[in-house]
Amino acid sequence: MKKLEMEFFDEYKRLDATLKNKYSTKTGVTSYIENMDRIHDAERFVPNWREDYKALKHYRWLRNKLAHEANEEVDLNKDDLAGLKKFYANVSKNKDPYAVYMASKKGKKGMTVLKIVAFLIIVAICLGLLYFAKQHGL
Repeated sequence: MKKLEMEFFDEYKRLDATLKNKYSTKTGVTSYIENMDRIHDAERFVPNWREDYKALKHYRWLRNKLAHEANEEVDLNKDDLAGLKKFYANVSKNKDPYAVYMASKKGKKGMTVLKIVAFLIIVAICLGLLYFAKQHGL
């Protein structure tokens, strides 16, 4: 295995282990991709969702080629390694696509709850004013 291939393979293993720990799965990168597959509205919340998804699948494909077809030439370049490192860095900072999506959805749910509470407060105030007006003949 060439130096670039070994470095890529090691970086992939590091990402895989990190995803296993972070999301409590047995198959880190594969589980992450499967989670991305199940989400259909992500592009509304995460601008680079599709690109990151395709890149992660490509990195997994490259890793599998390196692991299972050691005698064959693998079309791996420095950009692949740089992209994998960047993805790992984003996972470490909770800026990976899935983490960003989950944070966006959580924030959106929080805003919905606030809107409902605000609506109920307004309704309560209006009912209170109607009751007050009725009691005082207004």
